[in-house]
Amino acid sequence: MGLKKQSKLINPGSITYRIFLSYSFLIIVIISGLLIFTNKIIEETYIKSIENNLINTAYILEDDISKTSETELQNTIRKLSGSIGDRITLIDAEGKVKADSFVSDPESLENHYYRPELQAAREKTTGSSLRFSSTISSRMLYVAKISSKKDFYIRISRPMTEIDTIMMKINRLIILVGLSAFIVSLFFNIIISKKISNPVRKTILFAENFAAGNFSHRIVDFSSDELGILQRSLNRLADNLETHIYKLTVEREKLSVTLETISDPIVVIDNEGYIILSNNAFRILYNLKDDPSGRKYYEIIRGTKLNSRIAKAINRQTDEIFEHKFSRERIFDIFLSTISGSDSLAGMLIVFHDISEKKQIEQMKTDLVGNLSHELKTPIAIIKGYLETIQMQQDNAELRKDFISRSISNLDRQNAIINDMLKLNRLETSGEFEFEEIDINEIVSSCLASLTPKIVRKSISVRNSIDMNCRFIHANKFLTEQLIFNVIDNAINYNKEGGEIIISLASDDDNRIRLVFEDTGIGIPDESIDRIFERFYRVDKGRSRSTGGTGLGLAIVKHAAEIQNWIIMTESLSAKINGTRFTFLIPVNDSFKH
Repeated sequence: MGLKKQSKLINPGSITYRIFLSYSFLIIVIISGLLIFTNKIIEETYIKSIENNLINTAYILEDDISKTSETELQNTIRKLSGSIGDRITLIDAEGKVKADSFVSDPESLENHYYRPELQAAREKTTGSSLRFSSTISSRMLYVAKISSKKDFYIRISRPMTEIDTIMMKINRLIILVGLSAFIVSLFFNIIISKKISNPVRKTILFAENFAAGNFSHRIVDFSSDELGILQRSLNRLADNLETHIYKLTVEREKLSVTLETISDPIVVIDNEGYIILSNNAFRILYNLKDDPSGRKYYEIIRGTKLNSRIAKAINRQTDEIFEHKFSRERIFDIFLSTISGSDSLAGMLIVFHDISEKKQIEQMKTDLVGNLSHELKTPIAIIKGYLETIQMQQDNAELRKDFISRSISNLDRQNAIINDMLKLNRLETSGEFEFEEIDINEIVSSCLASLTPKIVRKSISVRNSIDMNCRFIHANKFLTEQLIFNVIDNAINYNKEGGEIIISLASDDDNRIRLVFEDTGIGIPDESIDRIFERFYRVDKGRSRSTGGTGLGLAIVKHAAEIQNWIIMTESLSAKINGTRFTFLIPVNDSFKH
């Protein structure tokens, strides 16, 4: 974390660096200004002090020079220069040098009339000038005084070498003090920069987390200044946004769960034809492994007619409901509903409602009504014919007796059909059947007892081979009775004279009970095995009617087995043996093992 902060401190793009650089530049400017100002003040004060000193000296020298003869001026000037240690120059009123302590031949010097110090002395008695002297190659301070009679000038000059040396020492001291002040200021600058930048860095970190989707991050230890107010506002913004996002997430999850649990395939497409949303049922319908969102609907939904109607509904912005056949087995009602009224979502909602089962039921009802009408119409027509014959042949007692007997037989067949239809309706419409412990051997014996007259008439032998160790099962007694009765009845009806029925019950290796019924009848053609459980389907229609069969027995067997979760296996035996075998696999409930 320290390295991260340090890298941000020296990063030229960071606000800390800019604050640090700005303060440092300001400190350097202030200290430099102070150094220059101090240096100038000291230098001006020191030079002014020397200037005053030299002026006072000029006043003192004036009397001595005034008393000196012209021939002795050079020597006197040199003596006086030696005593004060400064250069002395005597200049007449016209600016001609009369004597100079540093030059042996004063006449060789140029006219000094326009020298600044002399010009000032003419106006104010005394004058000074600081400039570089080409004679001695050094910076010099010149002080001049005009005599009281204004007939000559006394000029005293002093080299600035000493002053420069002193000022150099002073400057060093000032620079040292300035550097010390800069270092101290730099230290406070760093502290101030960090104090200013740390809240900014916290705010930046908050913004980065906010932009990355981490709405749980908060700014702590904020100050009471304007930046602190901003940070508190950002925290409140994050709180409100996190609450809002949580509510939206919950609502979205509710919508997603609801959408995914709907069994009807659903897809939403926009006005450009791109898929926005779909549920799992839609993906299963079109065998999609990935979410199809972002793809054109016609890349997924195959079918020219269906796509044409969808495109037309999108263009016209109209709702539509129509039936569409996907295959022979699957038929759907397609609902096209326009989505509008939202700037963010506009397009078409498509719902696929599977009506395959509904269509199958409708077809079954149609077939049932047709078959039932046929089955009931035939006995009625026969009975009517018998009654009309009896009416015409009332004197023929033998014929009347025979036809009445046949009419009763057909009425019994009609009654059997109605009873079987009522049983089948009960199986299909009853909500639940209670399961209990039942004895299969007892039910088989009861059914055989009820069917004994038919068995005796056809001289059929019954071999009952039930394992008494597994005769108790967990099932519904009514359903089991209907199943066993109709299978045995079917075995009798389609058996041959003197045939045999074999009933066996035993457990198998898959922890199930195997209930088997075999007969030695006409058998079932291979092409009819898959259809024998349909209502009113008969392998041999003439034989079925002659035996009194209703054509509903095996349909009852199928429903009773499905309700109890029994598995049915049907097979026609070999040509040599003939006959049919029905096998029922019954799941075992451990609590009913004996």
